Amino acid sequence: MNNLTLPLVIAAIVFQFDFTQCFACRCQKKPSVKNQIKTSEMVVTGTILSKETIVIEGLIDNLPYKIPQAFYKILVLEKHKGNFAANTLTIQTTLGDENCGFDFKIGGKYLIYSSKDQFTKPGNFSTSICTRTRKFGVLENLRIKAKIKK
Repeated sequence: MNNLTLPLVIAAIVFQFDFTQCFACRCQKKPSVKNQIKTSEMVVTGTILSKETIVIEGLIDNLPYKIPQAFYKILVLEKHKGNFAANTLTIQTTLGDENCGFDFKIGGKYLIYSSKDQFTKPGNFSTSICTRTRKFGVLENLRIKAKIKK
């Protein structure tokens, strides 16, 4: 067996997979604060209270999918934008970087930019690593307040 045999065997195996069926996270450049506020249905500062995980199954273009989802209950500390009255909300996100999921930590304080999509359960909001959602920071909080006042 020469030095090229193993790489050729690996390449042959890899190219037998249909990569068009693979889903991976592909974020565009993160939007500006102004654009993110404009496209978000809800923007809040909140503390993560709990996490529940499930797998959502279905079909897209007759292809089956399974998407692991996390549901985070948050205590709203400050509402920057949104049409809701509750002081606790559920934020939904996928699990794993390959699915663009945001990994909130229980007890952590976050600035959350959120909307709804085809997988969002009624009454929930969703977010991902493709948004400006992040650990709470004074600078980002000031940017939000400045843009909302305009």
